[in-house]
Amino acid sequence: MNNLFAALVIGATALTIVSRPALSRADDSPPPEVGISQQAANARLVVKYDWTLSTTGGAGGALGMQFGRFEVGLMGFATPLPGQFRDTFLTGAAGHQVTLNWGAEIYGQWYASPSRRGWFAGGLVSLDGFGLKDQATDTKHNVHALYIAPRVGLRIPLGGEWFFFEPSLGAAMRLWDDSLGNDAAVIHAQPIAPLTFLTLGCSLPL
Repeated sequence: MNNLFAALVIGATALTIVSRPALSRADDSPPPEVGISQQAANARLVVKYDWTLSTTGGAGGALGMQFGRFEVGLMGFATPLPGQFRDTFLTGAAGHQVTLNWGAEIYGQWYASPSRRGWFAGGLVSLDGFGLKDQATDTKHNVHALYIAPRVGLRIPLGGEWFFFEPSLGAAMRLWDDSLGNDAAVIHAQPIAPLTFLTLGCSLPL
């Protein structure tokens, strides 16, 4: 997991360096006659797919709305968790298989540029569930956790105002899990866990 996280950080940094000239030109040049700045000020519907979850055999995405420099919406995902990812999010889960990790989230983000290109900062609140199976006894049980997660990222346009690539990094900070305070529970959500997003998206006028 650490190697994957480091690789994603390096990749995001490289994308920043490569895309900086294009982003600078997009922000500094006057808007064309079709009015990108005017379009950016109008509300738009956003649909996103998080490619990161494909690496664990899952899927996830978001549905949101943009207005001005802001974006808000709902996110969701479902995926199994291999051992190295399991240990990133859970402690005391050795010998258990995470057959399903799901999440329901509310997110928001603010873009530094009025064109909604380039750097953004934001966060999300997530309710997660972990379905576990004891590999020795086949006993099944669930752990639920509530997180708050600040994150920063970069939106890179993929031609015009419609499509974009959006890598971002965050940290999921546990607010609660349903095994806290239970002396018999040995499996808990980690207090903090790194998050990576490699998102492909489409922005549609309303």
